Amino acid sequence: LKELIEDDNFLNREYIIIISLKVNLILIND
Repeated sequence: LKELIEDDNFLNREYIIIISLKVNLILIND
């Protein structure tokens, strides 16, 4: 169970990073 929680946190962090990069690209292009 602990491993599943850690994996979920890792995936969430990756998702947040990807979204942040996309937002930054949109802001730079605009």
